[in-house]
Amino acid sequence: MNQTAPLLSTQALTVDIADKTICQHLELTIQPGESWGILGLNGAGKTTLLHTLAGLRAAKDGEILLKGSKLSQLSRQNIAQTMGLLLQDSYDPFPATVLETALIGRHPHLGAWQMESTEDVSLAKQALALMELDDMEQRDVTTLSGGERRRLAIATLLTQAPELLLLDEPGNHLDLRHQISVHEHLQKLTAQGKAVIMVQHDLNLTARYCDHVLLLSGDGKWSSGSVKEMLEPERLSHLYGYEVIMLEGANGTAFLPA
Repeated sequence: MNQTAPLLSTQALTVDIADKTICQHLELTIQPGESWGILGLNGAGKTTLLHTLAGLRAAKDGEILLKGSKLSQLSRQNIAQTMGLLLQDSYDPFPATVLETALIGRHPHLGAWQMESTEDVSLAKQALALMELDDMEQRDVTTLSGGERRRLAIATLLTQAPELLLLDEPGNHLDLRHQISVHEHLQKLTAQGKAVIMVQHDLNLTARYCDHVLLLSGDGKWSSGSVKEMLEPERLSHLYGYEVIMLEGANGTAFLPA
């Protein structure tokens, strides 16, 4: 991989699912330190695009480059050492403790049959503490609430320690305080030079924690740019088919349905 290339870029990327075009000729460049939000209606293809960027499904046309290398030519381990994905929901078919689950994040960095080191365990414990789960290390994951399980999924991603984090609705299942704390930690990671791409439904979280936005229209059309350029009432009202108003206050901008 080219260390001076963008973390992620797309070249004339076209993504579809069934007979629906998600995006056509998408051109994106994701640099270290950037935080991107992906917005669009339900069914616009936000999750499908995120999975395509992660290499979990093939694009119809175009290229995805990870640090200058074609994603399609990289091994899954190489990809996972640089890029991590938070799925929309988590499933636990087998019993495991919270700590054991967080340690799954270290698998891309281990050789075949290699056990986790003391340092790996320390990274997992630090991530659990950040997600306020350090007192639940030995709990069975099947006993967690939806919000606790979501925070564990995020802790597992943090344990993986990728340079680029792809997150599908990171605030899903979380209460207000934990939504803010999770997004604030993601903001700290971008300040450290990592990059974040997250599917969002909350315009206010997007305005507060993203610096770039990609809008998916649901018909293959897309637009991208700075938060200030993209989060504009007329543009958002057209995107959602419902009037959106913007309020300016002492603590920043807020968006509300009219």
